[in-house]
Amino acid sequence: MAETDTDLLYLYNDTHLNSALPTIVFLSLIMVTGFIGNCTVCFVYLKRFKPSPLRCFILTTSFFDLFICVFDLPIAIVNMRYLYSSGEFLELCKAFHMLHDFSFMTSMFMLLAIAVERYKKICQPFENRMTVRKARVVIVVSCLLALVLSSPATIIFGAHIFPVNGKNNTIINATQCALANLHVYHIGTISKISLTGWIVLDIGVFLTLVVLYCLIWRKIYDHIDVMTNKTLSHSQNANIANASAEHASITDTRIDDDDNMTTTSVVSGSIDHSKTTMNQSPTRNTHDHPGTLLKVTLTMVCVSLASFVAYLPIICLMFIALFAPSTMTTFQESVTWLYYIVLQSFYIQCALNPLVYGFCNTAFRYEMRLACEKITSN
Repeated sequence: MAETDTDLLYLYNDTHLNSALPTIVFLSLIMVTGFIGNCTVCFVYLKRFKPSPLRCFILTTSFFDLFICVFDLPIAIVNMRYLYSSGEFLELCKAFHMLHDFSFMTSMFMLLAIAVERYKKICQPFENRMTVRKARVVIVVSCLLALVLSSPATIIFGAHIFPVNGKNNTIINATQCALANLHVYHIGTISKISLTGWIVLDIGVFLTLVVLYCLIWRKIYDHIDVMTNKTLSHSQNANIANASAEHASITDTRIDDDDNMTTTSVVSGSIDHSKTTMNQSPTRNTHDHPGTLLKVTLTMVCVSLASFVAYLPIICLMFIALFAPSTMTTFQESVTWLYYIVLQSFYIQCALNPLVYGFCNTAFRYEMRLACEKITSN
């Protein structure tokens, strides 16, 4: 390619930057916020929280969100900045699409794993409970499944060469990181299959989450009602506590440390129950607090809801591209900057997840406050 053609492609890249700049700023904010948030989550949960299945799933989700912020988002920004020459780095292009699919599929599977763990813990507390070892097996299987499902991206995606206008009414070739030219005659079919696959996967995951959390929510409220009645009975007859063992239900299930989100600081300051009387109540979270299940499960629901909100725009865009491609073309050409933001909106979950883990978790905020006090004291 002549030097003048190269300069012209860079000019096309600079012209495209005007419409891509809002999206680049949007992705940059997500990258910085997500990096700081997920580093904080990984540190606090890894160093301060006791091992539990829920901790394993949260750490895995945060790790892949951090991976997206460090690897995926910078390359996505570079691809948008150099749209007309991004396909020149073939191996990086293929790795980007495969790892992009792998990361997001693994995050989806972790949401499902968290929902299943909550369901088994709350709705089936006495049947084959999840352990840390089982959680690690689930994580490995999820990663392997995501790797298998994302591997076709290395074949489908690559350097897509397309013509653009050059000087003196000539035609020059631009190279974009997209569907490879190998599939130029089947690009429409491959695109539809890919869109359909993602739509089915997204909708299937979210419908499963809705069903599981509805069942969990119903059980929790039954649990709270029974605990309320149990408290009223205690006030009428203090000796009823001795008969509580007769009721084998979730109301008598001991909430594990991961439901209390117990940290090393909380454990070290645990209460001596031998010195607690009927008129005394512990100052810290206790294992039989009826609101603990609700708080932890609500946090996980918020994480799933944040992912749904992040994915909803791109799912709508996929439906439009699948069933009304002309409308998609019009939208892309008329409001290009908004089209690119909607196209990349699913990245926002990488920044939302740490916020949910932090603001919805009292123990997390407690550990962060301790860390800040140590930093300021030094």
